Amino acid sequence: MLKKILLVLFVLAFVPGSASASSKNFFSQLLNAYQTYQEVNMLLWLTGDVNAEKRLGKELQFWQGLTTQPEKDKTINAYVKGIFDKVAPNFKNHGMRFTIHVLRDNTANAFVIPGGHVYVYTGMLDMVTSDDELAAVISHELAHAQMRHSLKNFRLSTAMVEILKRAVKNPKDRESWGAVLGYLTMMKFSRTQEDEADDIGQAKMLAAGYNPSAQVTLWEKFLKKYGDTKGIAQYLSSHPPSAQRVQNAKTNLSKMNLPYSETFTNTRPQVLVAKAEAAKTAKTAAAKPSPVNLIKNPDFEDAVPSNGKIAGWTVEKGNFRVSQAQAKLGGRSLENYPLDRFTIPKIYSEYISVNEKSDLMFKTWCKSSDGKQKAAIGIEFYDKDHKLRDRLWVKEFGQVASEWKSYEIQLKNSNKKILLKNHYAYLRIFFQAGPGAKGSVWFDNVELIAR
Repeated sequence: MLKKILLVLFVLAFVPGSASASSKNFFSQLLNAYQTYQEVNMLLWLTGDVNAEKRLGKELQFWQGLTTQPEKDKTINAYVKGIFDKVAPNFKNHGMRFTIHVLRDNTANAFVIPGGHVYVYTGMLDMVTSDDELAAVISHELAHAQMRHSLKNFRLSTAMVEILKRAVKNPKDRESWGAVLGYLTMMKFSRTQEDEADDIGQAKMLAAGYNPSAQVTLWEKFLKKYGDTKGIAQYLSSHPPSAQRVQNAKTNLSKMNLPYSETFTNTRPQVLVAKAEAAKTAKTAAAKPSPVNLIKNPDFEDAVPSNGKIAGWTVEKGNFRVSQAQAKLGGRSLENYPLDRFTIPKIYSEYISVNEKSDLMFKTWCKSSDGKQKAAIGIEFYDKDHKLRDRLWVKEFGQVASEWKSYEIQLKNSNKKILLKNHYAYLRIFFQAGPGAKGSVWFDNVELIAR
């Protein structure tokens, strides 16, 4: 109704003879009123308004499109959509139009954003080996959408509510929208919510004609690859597998009076089958093991605990977080976002054992928001008692380019230079950002390769 009123007033403002000194001010007031209307209308999502969630979902889809690459293969998209179209009608959409999107990324991931927009990475398509397992993945995400778990969790975060308000007021605020999108796509649901999505998803995939035993094999597959809730990466950081979830899926089969069966349907397109076979062949035919990266969580893709710590890294001071807005490799990077002008932020890797005979190559990538931020990259050496003995600057404090740039050094003793002394027992990589910075500095793809 307000839109119609604004349209009428807009037309009247330009009727011949109506122009005056105040018409421009009047028109400006109309635009401000309409903008306020749009802001309030979208933020109604927090009260549970479905139409507001539709609008928010469209905005989030736009920003998602700026940070990810869609899968362009028509056969892959048709395959995934075909399964989605069978499953989706079995869920309560609350008047929303659920959609499915395939993103080209090797991460084994799937997530849903407000509005019921499900995203599946091609890395997930590599992990599942049947239509039924993919139906289990999609059904799980749609169950989160049906129960509106994202909304319930978002309301509990005062900080994210404020960021959302800031984003809605400024449609071009890339940082705020990126933070909102990152929070929603990496959201960790409670154990109760995960169990609820498992139970609902398993029942709905059965209603769609798929074998619910696939949920058992799906969790067993991830559990075997990543372990029971420990050391979990990618998709499983927000949907952690466990022996209990496997058992819960088996218990649901009993409640459905269905036997466990691995008779699955497989209509996967040849492009996915060929890709899986190629990966298997390459793994088998490897003549020698790949170089070992001694850095834990080098691409910041591993699980980020809810207490704010970053897996494999220790924040000494300052403000660091895992960011999805920027990434050199994979979907995340390490971001320093200084909140004051006096702290020199610093973050360390874990202690890594070395000796004078070690042959190591260190390399990492770095960029800043505008090319004016300063940062330093270094290596500290410790003795067997973890006492600091020396420091090597790979990059001393200086401005960091606004585009990704690599920094590297060979850690090996030579006739010209002694880098690794016989009393060195450990080293740690560290990153620092300069004081007084107003923008962000990102680090990614950290390599300490043992040759």
